Amino acid sequence: MPESTIPSPDALPQRAGPAPKVYPGPPQHQLEQHPEHAQWQALRTLIEQWESADKAPTLRGTPGTLGLFLPKARAGVGEYGFLIGREFAHHHPDDGGLHMTLPSAWCKAVIACGWGEPHVWAGRPTVSANTVLVYAPRNAKEIDVVRRLIEISEGFADGTIVD
Repeated sequence: MPESTIPSPDALPQRAGPAPKVYPGPPQHQLEQHPEHAQWQALRTLIEQWESADKAPTLRGTPGTLGLFLPKARAGVGEYGFLIGREFAHHHPDDGGLHMTLPSAWCKAVIACGWGEPHVWAGRPTVSANTVLVYAPRNAKEIDVVRRLIEISEGFADGTIVD
């Protein structure tokens, strides 16, 4: 993975344009601002080739949603660092967005900078308060930001990045 250009939540850039309209769900998903197929495929390929995580269909979501799972050989931080089971992020097949868990400061930055919004059920008994919907990236620059957010999510899940 390339070295991060976003070292902290304070360095997260503002996402261009207004937030997309989102259906609250379930399932929560974007209704507009969908990426072109090439951008969707670039992100899907990035996720499929994510070396440090196991990949499998999501444990919670629509068919075709690809989940990233912390391998069992690595310690996890507890339920708040995961979507469900050991799944820390997943990519939607229809809108190109992602759900993931992030440390609180990163959740706040994602929301404040227009990259996403809280999961509609965040903080309920089966959904971590640290769960956000990250909007689908629309170009290569946005894919790089989302790549960094996935790195943060994985680090949060394994405890190398603390809340």
